[in-house]
Amino acid sequence: MDAKEIRKAVKQGKSVDNEALCDCIENLTMALALANKTIADLTKKIEELSKSNRIDQPYSVSAFERAQALAAAKNGKKPKRSKNSTTKPGRKLNQSKLQAAIRTEQVLQSEYYPRPLFRLFRVYRCGRR
Repeated sequence: MDAKEIRKAVKQGKSVDNEALCDCIENLTMALALANKTIADLTKKIEELSKSNRIDQPYSVSAFERAQALAAAKNGKKPKRSKNSTTKPGRKLNQSKLQAAIRTEQVLQSEYYPRPLFRLFRVYRCGRR
């Protein structure tokens, strides 16, 4: 009998043997011991994995690039150039365009006439309308 069957029997008012209770207790203690053992094994594995992945020295990008350049020099390869992102700025938003715009106004004299030569050229080129 397991724990559920013993609980049912007690609720129904039936008598339960002492041997059945002892067997149930033994089974539960064995399961608990097995669970504790697996928990201990898993915690040991976690500790081992976390110790092996740690870096002894502080990490920096420049040190990593230097190490790659040295490795490439040993193999006889040239280090790869990084792409310069300033060559193509990409699409600009309308808000940034409007903020960059400068308002200009033409300031003309009260009696502004276009040059007569330009008028003659326009008549010669386009004809009278």
